[in-house]
Amino acid sequence: MSRVPGFAVVGKLGLPMAAAAVGLALLSSGPWAVASGKPASTVSGKLSARSADSNVAVSIPSVVFGQSDGLPRTLTSGTYQAVFDVWLAAGSHAAVASVTTTAGHLSGCHALPLHPAAVTKLRCTLVLSHARSLTLTVRTSVAGQGFQRSYEHDAR
Repeated sequence: MSRVPGFAVVGKLGLPMAAAAVGLALLSSGPWAVASGKPASTVSGKLSARSADSNVAVSIPSVVFGQSDGLPRTLTSGTYQAVFDVWLAAGSHAAVASVTTTAGHLSGCHALPLHPAAVTKLRCTLVLSHARSLTLTVRTSVAGQGFQRSYEHDAR
């Protein structure tokens, strides 16, 4: 798990500078997908603030998932190690994430802790025997709002 140091609150926006910087850096620099509060969508759930005396607005997603689960697009029967990157926004309460699958057997991915202002690597073992396709889905809840990201694969 990577940690981002905390910083002082920025002016009247009321958001930590570290949260804004990390959120912007994650979204602009790498293979990340903004978490969705709706199934099969990439619309973000955001923490927002607007200054009363200016036109500056800052939006930070509550959760950001990595674009990949570390597995090849096409899977054959066997055992695989899936790795999911999940970033929880600074200022969020601690949360947990779980991964489910539509085929095979998944272990090591239930109720794993996520920490604010940190990227957590969720590591799971997938045992696949016979399937035509499978979807791995990471789910978490922040302040009562659900977020998820699905990763689809073909299987032989």
